[in-house]
Amino acid sequence: ATISACEKCEQWQMALASMSIMRTIFVEVNVISQSAAISASEKCSQWQRTFDLLTVMKDVKLLPGVISYSASIGACEKGEQWQKAMGLVTVMLNVGVLPHVIAYNSTLSACEKGGQWRRALHLLKNLTLATMALDDT
Repeated sequence: ATISACEKCEQWQMALASMSIMRTIFVEVNVISQSAAISASEKCSQWQRTFDLLTVMKDVKLLPGVISYSASIGACEKGEQWQKAMGLVTVMLNVGVLPHVIAYNSTLSACEKGGQWRRALHLLKNLTLATMALDDT
């Protein structure tokens, strides 16, 4: 709850400090607390921090979900890191986490901000093909 409150107030530093305190007093860090810290970092365009938090999740054997990845992609969009956003979409697909419309929109926006219209069109084409494949099942 503390980390979610920090997220809502865009206090990413406090969210990360809370995570550190949790680990110090042996409170179990879980996907929800990590995702809240990632979202707090995303709201303040701290894309590097979101990558650090995703790495921590993997290190402690937590599986990032669509919310964690999407928040990190949102931070990449705000930081105009189109390559990182595209890379996260690829990671999501490789680990079996299906990106939702928010992740794709953020990635498309990051590509647009980076002047990468060809990559945006390619991503949009792949999204259309994936949607058609899902409709056929």
